[in-house]
Amino acid sequence: MKLKPSLTYDEQVDHLINEHNLTISNKENAKKILATVNYYRLSGYGIGLTVDKERKKYLDGTSIEDLFKLYCFDSQFKNCLIHTIEQLEIQLRTQIAYLLATQYGPEGYMDINNFQSSSSKNIKNIHNSILQKLNLEIDRQKNVPFVKHHLTKYKGHFPIWVSVELLTFGNLSSLFSQCH
Repeated sequence: MKLKPSLTYDEQVDHLINEHNLTISNKENAKKILATVNYYRLSGYGIGLTVDKERKKYLDGTSIEDLFKLYCFDSQFKNCLIHTIEQLEIQLRTQIAYLLATQYGPEGYMDINNFQSSSSKNIKNIHNSILQKLNLEIDRQKNVPFVKHHLTKYKGHFPIWVSVELLTFGNLSSLFSQCH
């Protein structure tokens, strides 16, 4: 299938008016919107505002400002969610580090015997995979001050409260779920 041709901002505005029935009362403002938010991304915010299944024509009266307002709302909403999710993730990392440290010691997460069915090949594979990923992350971030500090001062020993900052949340969750 042949790709659609690229369009200038003026051509995009005309296309939205003529082909998609979008109301544009101020072409200069529409071009500013299109210079801020990619045409393709912006059009996604109008999916529920179309007349037909092919999503070619917008409902009468739908404007580029309507699409832009939906985009702005979505962006602000995502920022609020991301902040909240980040705080929850930090709390979970903190709690997991605390529980593992107090139950197994600073490096207890490194010991396969602290995991359920430690003789199970699957548990060993999961544990090894997590530790390999941790080591790759340590190597990747070796110039970050807290990593460099543990590499030099502690000869590469990373207690769980430091490792939780390097493990992905998925790996940390897998590690925690396998503990006794």
